[in-house]
This record gives sequence, C-alpha cells and structure tokens, in this order.
Amino acid sequence: MSLQKKMNALNEKLLLDIPKEAVAIMHRATEELKNSNIMDTILRPGDKVPEFFLKNAEGNTISSKSLLEKGKLIINFYRGKW
Repeated sequence: MSLQKKMNALNEKLLLDIPKEAVAIMHRATEELKNSNIMDTILRPGDKVPEFFLKNAEGNTISSKSLLEKGKLIINFYRGKW
C-alpha cells in the first residue's frame, strides 16, 4: 500500500472519532484556504527549500542542512489547533 493510501485510510479513521460539527468546520476552513489562492504559492513535493534553522524537542537549534546530511527530510506544517 502506498504512503498516500495509508494516509488517506488513517484520515478516514480519524474523522470517525471527531464530532461532525468539528469536521464540517475543518472542511469549510480547508475550502476557504483553497479559494484564497494560497494553493498557487505552496511548496510542492520535490521543491527546493532554502536552509532553515529550528529548535528540536530538547530546545537545541538544528539546521535543515545537518538533517539532510543524514537522509531525506520531511517537513510537516500544522495550521494550529482546530
């Protein structure tokens, strides 16, 4: 099973545990973002990102370059608490 199919299955399962009103709000917010043309400016798989620095779980600053030296890097952005 591909990663995308696994993620879709997990998403469907998670949505069963979330109140329908909250799901409706999340879907509405997603549509509003799409309609705002934000999709024209997002990074896509394979895009090059400039080096950046973030704090890790221990509060130490690490660079994307140092992580990439260990292998591929996946970045996940959270919009915030729904």
